[in-house]
Amino acid sequence: MNEYFKIDNMGLMISVFAMFIVMLISSLNHLKLSKEIFIGTLRSFFQLFLMGFVLKYTFQHSHWYYTFSLLIMMILFATYEAYKRIKIKNYQLFQYILFALTIGSLIPLSVIFYLVIKIKPWYNIQFIIPISGMIVANSMTALSLGLRNFLQEIETNRLLIETKLSLGATSKNSIKPIFQKSYYNGILPSINSLMVLGIAKLPGMMTGQILAGVSPLESVKYQLMIMYMISFSTALSLLILLELSKKIVFNQREQIII
Repeated sequence: MNEYFKIDNMGLMISVFAMFIVMLISSLNHLKLSKEIFIGTLRSFFQLFLMGFVLKYTFQHSHWYYTFSLLIMMILFATYEAYKRIKIKNYQLFQYILFALTIGSLIPLSVIFYLVIKIKPWYNIQFIIPISGMIVANSMTALSLGLRNFLQEIETNRLLIETKLSLGATSKNSIKPIFQKSYYNGILPSINSLMVLGIAKLPGMMTGQILAGVSPLESVKYQLMIMYMISFSTALSLLILLELSKKIVFNQREQIII
């Protein structure tokens, strides 16, 4: 039950070769994704190995400042990635994403570490960094989807919004359907993941624990906790971001300024 099988370098190269097949399929179908697939493969390879070496060192030299340095770096990088996918470039928007991602991640993470798992010591990097990575990454995806949809819909429906404003509607009411649609699109992936959990999908954390020899029922508890907190994090962070983003859409006179 506690046995696990190591992947040698040749086994890893076989999986890398599979990505070249993906690039070939893209090229043959003229999808123009080969460059992105290559860069994504290369980045994931080096980023994960770099993180692996960093975690190996920090596990051996456990200090609270290592834990929080990695957590801050993770949030900043996720903020940049979410911001990079947005068409409108505005430093205030970057600050909003950073704030929403930080608050929307730290609240559920605090619940996980100090109310559910009750880790010791309080800065235990073995728990904080891997679980934080799952929460932050999913929140980043929700923010990207929701905010991009929000800004695109406002741009597309600008004339309709201005008409509503001219007829006496408040800025909040004039974009309410757009706000609801954007919020829905942002949190939908995490809700859909819950629907197929355990039937069509065995999530990564549960699979990893089972492969490492942990009891399947104990793995289920961890996975459910993570999935529910991911949904909580995405819902909270996206709500904060969309509310803040109204400030770059309207001025104090409730006129559209983007």
